Parts: sequence; structure tokens; C-alpha cells
Amino acid sequence: PVCGYFSWAGYAHDTVVVGCNNDIPEESRYWFPVDDNSDGGKSKVIFHDGMEYTKENYVSIIETCEGFCADFVLNQDTLPYKPYVGAAFYVAGTDADGQPILADVSRASGICITYTSTASAVLELGFNDEIDEAIGYDYPYVSLPKSETAQEVCTTWGKFKQAGWGKGKVTGDDASLNLSTIRFKIQQADSTTGSFNVIAVSGILCCADPPH
Repeated sequence: PVCGYFSWAGYAHDTVVVGCNNDIPEESRYWFPVDDNSDGGKSKVIFHDGMEYTKENYVSIIETCEGFCADFVLNQDTLPYKPYVGAAFYVAGTDADGQPILADVSRASGICITYTSTASAVLELGFNDEIDEAIGYDYPYVSLPKSETAQEVCTTWGKFKQAGWGKGKVTGDDASLNLSTIRFKIQQADSTTGSFNVIAVSGILCCADPPH
């Protein structure tokens, strides 16, 4: 879909990210935790009261934190790079097979995120399996400083850059044309511990009509 507007506010107890594709099940527009476990790491995202991340507990997490919050423990184990954890959402959700739907969000000029984090983080743009593999998983990103008080950072798509080690190239502006996932990601030294809270996110209105 073409999408000029998307928004979510944990402080308003929003559960789903609205604006890009509101005709799909709500659960495919939830925030969800990410970690390095599939690549050999053993990092953990730990929610309040030790609860598991489930569809049923998701609402409780949002209401308790007025955001998507967790503690974390980084554990590199056999991972060949620094361990990581974070939180992500699908801009336009997923299809019936659970595959991410690509969205053209270029009618927004960029993205704003409000968060707290005890460690520096990045905001990272993701695609689908085909594009991810073509760029060697070298995702465009911007850096986010650690902040123990709520901080809003607004960034245009053009400021998202790859690290440069991947085999394929994609600019942030290119990414905005075929975007599936936005990830708040903390990647630090082994054994780093801390906490984060993603409080709000929205597209920067540029040339788009607001939702009706």
C-alpha cells in the first residue's frame, strides 16, 4: 500500500500502529520484541513482572508502561557480532502467510520516535526476505542516544544510512518506497544490561493528507 501517515502513542494506550493498512488483523500491527537468538545469541527481552510476550499480555505491557517497555540482558554466546535486542513493528502488517507487507511511505518525509533507553540504540529500516538478502542484511539506520528521560527524535528518510559492509546498496529514501519493518534496536557489548521504553512513533507529515 501507499501510506503517507502512520502513528502510535503508548502514552494514549494505543495498541496498534494506525494509518498504513487498517484492514488487516490488529495483531499484525502490534509491537513485538526482537533478539539475536536465531543467529546464536542468547540475549533476552524481559517484560515487567516476568510476563511472557503474548497477544493477551501485550495490552497489559502498553497500559503499565504507557509504551512498549522492557529490561534486557545481552548475551553474545556463539554470535559472530555484538549481541542485540529491541522492539519492532510492521508498518503495513503481515499477510495471511505471516510475511511482511511492503508499504510506500514516501509521502511522509520521515519518522519521529519518542523513547527512553539506558543504552544508545539505532532506528533501523527493514524490508522482506528478498530485499534483506540482496543488501546483505546491511539495513539503513540512524543512531539514537541513550536517554533516561523521554526524548523525541525526528529524522527524514534520507538520513538513514547503511553501515557499508553489506553487498547491496539502498538509501533511506529508497527504503521508504518498500518498507516493511521499523526496529528500535540496542546492540552493545556482551553482558550489557539495561531497559528501554518506546513511547510513541509517527510519520512526519509532508505531502500527505491526514487520515479520515
